[in-house]
This record gives sequence, C-alpha cells and structure tokens, in this order.
Amino acid sequence: QIKGRLFMKIKIYFLPVALSTIAMVSGCANVTTGKQYSGFEGKPEKICVINNRKTKLNQFRNAMIHSLTKRGIAYSIVDKASDCHDTPYSLEYVARRSWDLTTYLGSVELRLMKNGKLVSQANYKAGSMTLTKWGSTEERIDGAFAKLLGEN
Repeated sequence: QIKGRLFMKIKIYFLPVALSTIAMVSGCANVTTGKQYSGFEGKPEKICVINNRKTKLNQFRNAMIHSLTKRGIAYSIVDKASDCHDTPYSLEYVARRSWDLTTYLGSVELRLMKNGKLVSQANYKAGSMTLTKWGSTEERIDGAFAKLLGEN
C-alpha cells in the first residue's frame, strides 16, 4: 500500500512537469524550410525583387541584398510584378517582426516565381521560447535564401 501511494505521488508530480517540458521544447526551435517545385532549374542569374512596402524591418532589405550578392545573383527591385521585364524570375517576400522584450525577426516567407509560376519557396519561423530568436537577421535571411535556392 505504501508503494502504491508513493507511485501515485510521483505520477501526480511527474505528469505536469513532463507536459510542461514537452510544451516548452516544441516551441524552442527556429525553423527554416524550403521546397522546390516543377520548373525550378537552380540558382537564377538575375531576380526581379518585388518590393513589399508592408515589410518594415530595417535590416531585412540589406540582408536580402547581401544574400543575393553573395551568391552572384544580379537583382533589381521594383514596386510591382508588371515592372519585371529583363528576367523571368521574380521574388515575392513577407517578413514580420515579433516582440519579446525587444523586436526580432519573427518570420519570413520567400516565393521565387518563374514567368509568374511558383518554382520555389522558403519559410523561416522563430521559436517562441528559444533564446536564439534574437540572433542575426542576416543569418536568418541567408538561411532562408539557401533553402529557397535548394542549397541545403
């Protein structure tokens, strides 16, 4: 009977701790994913970037330009897709900031189009309970571009 009571006490204390740990760990990772679709032919020579005026992150544009330049990809930045004339490739993006004591890059969506058709996409999402969410915006963007272009 004493063994049974001890087991019940352990079970009562262990279950909330285990469930809390699982909940915390599931929100701990920064995740970057990418997928290429039919028509993707690898890294393009030039990309027409469609400016997203709703993206207000100061560091995003510089990080994006650095990622393209680092890979030897020429680019132009235009206000609308109809202004892309000199390359079949266009890039649409959304970047959102989040707040937890200070702002940080919360999520990024990159969509690479060829002649208006989606050929590749990448997403970055900061983990809500990880301390690494305040890391380098440039590294996060570069990782997303690596996924977008099928590098890893």
